Amino acid sequence: MSPPGYFLHLMMHLGQVRYRGEGKDNVDSAVRGIGRTQRLLWLGYGAGSMAGLMAIGHATGTVSSAGGDAG
Repeated sequence: MSPPGYFLHLMMHLGQVRYRGEGKDNVDSAVRGIGRTQRLLWLGYGAGSMAGLMAIGHATGTVSSAGGDAG
């Protein structure tokens, strides 16, 4: 266990934190429900990343056409 892991374990022990895991039935149904949401989140992340790259690319062209040093 790494030093941060020891610290976390100590803090959880001192704070008397207890973890109650869910039953297997609940976990299986929760995992199945996450699939669509996770795909939509990845789609949004990818679209946002592409939009950012396109904005940078267009800004580079604008700076170059205005006589600036774009790289």
